[in-house]
Amino acid sequence: MSKSALAKEYKEMGMEYWKEGDYEQAWKNFDKALNFTGKDFVIMDYKAAAMCKMPAWRRHALEVSNEMIRTWPQNYKCYYRRAAILYTAKRYDGALTTVQKAINLGPTQAQNQAQYTILQSLRSKIIFDKHEHDRAQAAKDEGERARQEAIRQAARKARINYIHRLSPDVLLCIAEHGMADQPGFVSKMSSVCKSWRGILVNQKSLWNRLVLGRKRVMDKVRVFTERTEGKIMEIAITADFDTTKTDDVAIALRSVLKTVRRLSISSDAQTLRTVLQRWKGRFRYLEYLRIECLSGPHDLPGPSVMVPDVVCGLLDYEATSLRHLELEGCSFRQKVTERNAVDTQATAVSTSGEADDNDFDKAPWTDQPFHLSSIKHLSLVRCQIYCALPLDWSDLVQSMPLLTTLHSEDLTSTPILLDNQQQILHRPNDHDITLAKLESYSSMTTSALLSFENVSVPSLKHVDLWRAFPFGLSNWFAAPGWDIARPSLISLDLGHCVVNQHKLLGVLSKLPGLKFLNVSYCALDNTFLEALERKGNPSTDLLPNLTALSIAGNLEITSGPLRRLVLSRLPGGLKRTSSTPQARTSSTRGTAFRPTAPPSRSSPFAPSRPKPPTVTVTPIASRPEPVSTSSQTSNSSSQATALPSIAWLCIDHCERIESEAPDALRRKVRFVSHNLSAKPVDMRIRGKGRWAWDAEYTGDCGQGESGCMLRRTPGTRDGWHVHHTCGINDVPDEEPGWTKSQIPSSQMGFPELGSAVSTDSW
Repeated sequence: MSKSALAKEYKEMGMEYWKEGDYEQAWKNFDKALNFTGKDFVIMDYKAAAMCKMPAWRRHALEVSNEMIRTWPQNYKCYYRRAAILYTAKRYDGALTTVQKAINLGPTQAQNQAQYTILQSLRSKIIFDKHEHDRAQAAKDEGERARQEAIRQAARKARINYIHRLSPDVLLCIAEHGMADQPGFVSKMSSVCKSWRGILVNQKSLWNRLVLGRKRVMDKVRVFTERTEGKIMEIAITADFDTTKTDDVAIALRSVLKTVRRLSISSDAQTLRTVLQRWKGRFRYLEYLRIECLSGPHDLPGPSVMVPDVVCGLLDYEATSLRHLELEGCSFRQKVTERNAVDTQATAVSTSGEADDNDFDKAPWTDQPFHLSSIKHLSLVRCQIYCALPLDWSDLVQSMPLLTTLHSEDLTSTPILLDNQQQILHRPNDHDITLAKLESYSSMTTSALLSFENVSVPSLKHVDLWRAFPFGLSNWFAAPGWDIARPSLISLDLGHCVVNQHKLLGVLSKLPGLKFLNVSYCALDNTFLEALERKGNPSTDLLPNLTALSIAGNLEITSGPLRRLVLSRLPGGLKRTSSTPQARTSSTRGTAFRPTAPPSRSSPFAPSRPKPPTVTVTPIASRPEPVSTSSQTSNSSSQATALPSIAWLCIDHCERIESEAPDALRRKVRFVSHNLSAKPVDMRIRGKGRWAWDAEYTGDCGQGESGCMLRRTPGTRDGWHVHHTCGINDVPDEEPGWTKSQIPSSQMGFPELGSAVSTDSW
C-alpha cells in the first residue's frame, strides 16, 4: 500500500475517533498520517484541534500551531487555530492579539461571509470573556482593586500641569542655586515650557556667567551676549575647550571684556598665547583671575607658557580692582631693564659694602604697579619666576599691601642678569618688607620659600608647610620676621617635614594661641606627646589652646601617652597620684585604717576608678573663711574650664596604636581618624575639606546620624559647611522673602572656580 493511501486511512480513522469524542486516539492517528505525508496543513490543523480538547496536551497543541505559522505565515487559518487554543487556555491577551492578525490576513465580509463571521465571532468571545474575567478578578481581590484605582489616580494626576504654580521668585532661586555646580542648568530650565522661558530668558543675571567647553562654543557666545546685552560678568574656559575655535571666540568676546569681573582659563599653552594676545589690556574691572596651563602628553612637568607679566597683561591701564590671582604652569619675570636696573656697585657684594636702598623699588612686576595694590589672594603653582634677586621674590608680595592669603607650590626662582651685570645682586640688610594683612601662608615648594629674614607678618594666623622641608627645617623659624607672628598664629602644618623634636618643642613653647598642629610623618615619639600634656602649670604647659592634632604616620607613638594627653586636656584634667616612688608605694600597700588598693588594669584605655574625696583635718583657727573658700574654688574651676580640650584627632597610619583605642577616644573627642589604608588621604590628615578641623560645631550639634553634619558648599571645589539640625540658624531671616543681594556670591552666578583655599574661610 502506498504512503498516500496509508496517510488517507489514518486520517479517516482519526476523524472517526474525533466524532466519537476520543480525542487522544484522534490526534495519534493524525500524527501517524503526518509521518507519511510530511507537513500537511489540514492534518496538522486537525491534530492541534484534537490536542486542544485535552488540558494536558494544550501546550503541545500550541507548539503545533506555532509550527504552522512558521510554515505558512500568510495563512490566516494558522492564526485562527492559535487564537482558539489560547482562548481555551484563558490566555486572553495573547488570544486577542493573534485573532486580530487572523482578521487582518483573512477575507473581508464581501469576499467570504461565512469565514469572516467565524473570525469575528471568536474575537467577540475573547473580548467578552476577558472583560468578565477582569471583573471577577477585581471583585475577589480588594488589594488589586485599590491598586488599580491608585494607578488610575496617578495617571490622572500625571496629566495635570503644576509648573504654573511656581512663582517667579522660586524659579529664580532654583535657577541660581542649580547653576552653581552646573552652568547649563538654566538653559535646561528655560526649555521646560513657555512661561518658564519667558521668566528666565529675561533675567540677565542668570546669563552673565559664560562657561565654554567642548560643545557649541560659538552658539553660547552669541546667545549669552544677546541675552545680557553684552554685560557678561564671568568667563570660564574649561580644560575640554574646543581649541579649534580659540581665535573666533577671542575675537567675538573682545567687545564685552570691559565689564567682566571673573576670568578663569584652563587650557594648553597655544590657546593661552592666543587668548592673552587678543585680550591684552581689555579688562577694566577684573576682580578674579585664574590662569592654568595644562601640560601636553609630551611636555615636561613645570612651567609651559611665558606670560607678559604677573597679571598676564590683561588689565587695563587704570585697572585697580583685582582681588584674586591664581597662576599655574606659567612663567613671568620682573621688569628689569638697563634704565631701572640696580646699580652694580651699589647692590653687588663689593669692597665698600655700600648699597642704595631706594633702587630696589624701581623694577616693577607689571606695566602699572597699582595693578597689584588691591590683591588679597595670591596662588602660584608650578611657576617660573625671573626676579632681580636670587631665590628672593619677596618684591612681588611687597607690591600687594592688602594681601591676606598666599599659596605657593613647586616654584622656581631664577635671577636676571643683564649684559652689564657680572655679579649677582643682593638685598641690603635693612630693606624690610611688612605684610600687615597677611593671615594665611601656604607653601609646598622646597626651593623658593618666602624668606622671613626681611619680611614681617604681624597678622599671620595660618602657616601651611606641607612637604616644604623634606631635608629639615634648618633655621626657618629663627628668622626675625617669624618672631612678630608667633602670638597670632592659630594653625601650623608641618606634615612630611624633617624636624628636630627638641627644637620643635622649643618653637611650640612660644605659640600660646595655636589651635591646630599637624606633625604627620615627622618621626616623633611618645616624648612629644608627654610634653604636650597639660600639667596645670600655665608657665610650663605647651599649647594651652590646642583643639586639633594630627600625628599620622608617626610609627613610634603608642596608646598610653596618647590617652593621657587627651585626658589631661579635659576640663577635669588627668588624675595623678603622688610623684615620689615612696608615696606611690605607700598608697598601694594599705594601712591599719585602709585596705590595700586593688591593682590597676593593664589596658591604658580601662575606665578610671572614682577617687573618694580626701578629708584633711586642720585646726579650727587655721581654717579659712567659708566665703573665701567658695570664691577660690569658683575661680580655680573657671580657670580650669576656660581652656579647650582636644576635639579633633588624626592618628592615621600609627601602627602601634591599639585597635580599641579609637573607640575609647571617641567618647572624649568629637572626631577621631585611625585609617590604615594603603593610600593616605592628605585632606583628612591636613584637616581640610570634609574633614575640616575648624568646622563650626557647637555643644548642641550632637553626633551620629541624628547630629549635625558637613555638607558640600555648591559652586566650590573643596568647600564644606556644617548643616545644623540642632535649631541653630546660620543666617537668621529678619524679614520674610529674599533678595538677590542677600545670597552669598558663591551661590549666585559667581562660584569660586578652582579656589585652592576655599576651606580657609571656615
